[in-house]
Amino acid sequence: QALRSGWGTADPKLFPLGRSSMAQPWRRMSRKTMSACGVCLGVLAAWPGGWGRGMTMPLGFAASGVSMASVLGGSAALLLAFFLLRKMTAKAPYQYPRAPFAHARQPPSGTESIAVIGSGPAGSTFVMCAEKWGLPVTVYDRLAELKQDESSYINFKNVGLKALGEVDPTLETALRTNPTNLSPLTPIKTAAGETMVTINDPSAILLRRNELSMVITSHCKTKVNYGAEVVGVTESDTGIVVHFADGTSARHSFAVMCCGSRIRKVKSELDIEPKFYKKWVLRRVKDPDVAAKMPLHEQLFFGRAGKLIFTFPGEYLLISHKPIERGTTLTTEDVKREFAEFKGDVGAEFGGDLLNLVGDTEWHREKQYITWRCPPPKKWFSGRSVAIGDACHPMTPATGSGASMAVLDGIELACQLVKVDWWEPSGLEQAFATFQGLRETQIKQLWKIDSLRNGMNDMTNPVGVLLRDLVYGVVFKITTTLAKRRTLR
Repeated sequence: QALRSGWGTADPKLFPLGRSSMAQPWRRMSRKTMSACGVCLGVLAAWPGGWGRGMTMPLGFAASGVSMASVLGGSAALLLAFFLLRKMTAKAPYQYPRAPFAHARQPPSGTESIAVIGSGPAGSTFVMCAEKWGLPVTVYDRLAELKQDESSYINFKNVGLKALGEVDPTLETALRTNPTNLSPLTPIKTAAGETMVTINDPSAILLRRNELSMVITSHCKTKVNYGAEVVGVTESDTGIVVHFADGTSARHSFAVMCCGSRIRKVKSELDIEPKFYKKWVLRRVKDPDVAAKMPLHEQLFFGRAGKLIFTFPGEYLLISHKPIERGTTLTTEDVKREFAEFKGDVGAEFGGDLLNLVGDTEWHREKQYITWRCPPPKKWFSGRSVAIGDACHPMTPATGSGASMAVLDGIELACQLVKVDWWEPSGLEQAFATFQGLRETQIKQLWKIDSLRNGMNDMTNPVGVLLRDLVYGVVFKITTTLAKRRTLR
């Protein structure tokens, strides 16, 4: 009864240590640890004479007179007990907030607004929820403006669409019917063009990252302060001070960091350090007739050492570890050397393979990216600052879930803030802690899948690459099924 309903609801005389000190160690136990403990305890329990004699007897079943069946039976019983205990103390899968939603409490007169740093998927979602539920916000973004064609395509999962639909049904409809969405069909191929697995999730959509932010922002009334590059956030007696690159500053109640991996360039009390992952170069085909001959859906080609090529209608994306200095471009010779192993056909009516596309086809626009990633931090907040989305847990495209997780972060954080006196330090800390507690299990599970897939992507050994190409489809399907059951429902 205590395990099922929680230690906190049990009789304190029977369970004086409370839930946090008794249940948490079992949650932290890995399956391997529990299995080892179960076997050892089963062997000791099976020997005649009790625990003390069992621990001092030599390891020999014949000498002790104990049958193998009793040892295995005792071990099995203990393993089952550990398994049931783990199941009963495990957290339930995360469920995104459902309507109807509460309205925020009225703050004292003169309370400063909430600083939202970044207007990407996480920031724009939080702003939309804050407006609807009565939280005052001010939004800053370093970009001069948000353009539709300034980013590559992303996969936006059904869980993100449904969560937004709970907040604003018209927004979900607008995203699903967005005329520039690509087909969700994505073949994943080897460098030679052999298909390993095909992604086709009709419940998801494929659109540009900036376009997702633009559609969400169009449902907000708060205007974004573009061209405001934040370089630091410091705490004051009554709130925080946001410092800008031009030397100016602004006071706010607290800060929501939604600036993606650029959080590494913003000085604050948050302990989040994104690590370099890969270089991306996005190029657009110049000749419209040639662009029209490319497949009308996304394709992904795998090479060795993390080299990848995405193709989209009229453009392609090169990904590798090769250093690209800011302000420079890859020469044709560089491209051909770096991606020489990619021999697969582009497909559709394009007359050539990938090397023809990236080495011989004229392009007219190039966008360079540096992508970052890091495991979820131990603490997502500090004082009056909290990080959400890619600012907190930047992921790679391996799971296709980064944008969806950013949106869920924005909604959940706003939900928790409206339940407390968010202008008070104690209320703010309570909201932040509850927010992290609800979201981090899902993020950690996705991080494991992300790490597994990236480990396969980054193989350099030819034998390893060969094996990866043989089993990748099976691994991808298994991890996708696990993600849908555990995290993306």
